[in-house]
Amino acid sequence: MANLKNEILQILNNHKNIEDTFYNLSRYQENLLKNHSNPVFSNEDKNKILKQFTNLQNIKKSLYRYNTLSENDYQKDAEAEKSNIENTVLKGGISYNKYVWHSENGEQTCDVCKSLDGRVFDFYDEIPERPHPNCRCTVEIVEDNRNPKTQTSNDNEEPCDTINEIEFIISEIERNINETETLLSEVETNVQDLEKDVLRVQNLIQDANNTLENLSEEYGKHLLWCENNVDNDYAYMYAKRAEWQTLLHDVLGLLNPIGAFFNTLKTLYQII
Repeated sequence: MANLKNEILQILNNHKNIEDTFYNLSRYQENLLKNHSNPVFSNEDKNKILKQFTNLQNIKKSLYRYNTLSENDYQKDAEAEKSNIENTVLKGGISYNKYVWHSENGEQTCDVCKSLDGRVFDFYDEIPERPHPNCRCTVEIVEDNRNPKTQTSNDNEEPCDTINEIEFIISEIERNINETETLLSEVETNVQDLEKDVLRVQNLIQDANNTLENLSEEYGKHLLWCENNVDNDYAYMYAKRAEWQTLLHDVLGLLNPIGAFFNTLKTLYQII
């Protein structure tokens, strides 16, 4: 269990030996089930074991989905599944538990039980069976999301999970920066397009005003069949001007919040 978190994070980065990870996940689940039947655990701790079993099962399913999506070139969906797995793993989906043996320490407690009292086991497969029938010893599960084997310095031990977590955080920041740059570019293009639309509609409205001003000199002064009658032209241009004014109002309604969002995004990008 000490290396499982690291193993999963590495698999997501290099996509190698994924079958070995599936095997290890299954092996850890089998070990959990064996300990669930161990009478030294209380019902409360057995529930913790089942919870951990379920967490591993969900991670395994997500890892299988990620592998399938990647192999079939559904990269966007694969990245979403990858992010889900990383968040689950780093936020406690895999817990490192300590197992503390507690003896009754009564008059009839045997020497073997006394010697086990207070002893801490890092992994559940290290926990011994009860030494004898009618043993009243219990084992307490203490949840710890840190790797217990790396809390002391030793050249033969695996590096601390913190290194992988920091690398993951850095990669997430870099990915967010790239996504922010892309979003900034897209929003800036949209703002520029809207500004061009505003200018174009304003020019149309100005042309309509000029046309209406010229037509107003003859508007209503001629009979319907007169060749100098401009009433229809005037009504048409008046209606188009109203249409363009409505369009301008709508475009400005989009431009203002998008412009504000763009400025906020630039500020956040500068902070990052």
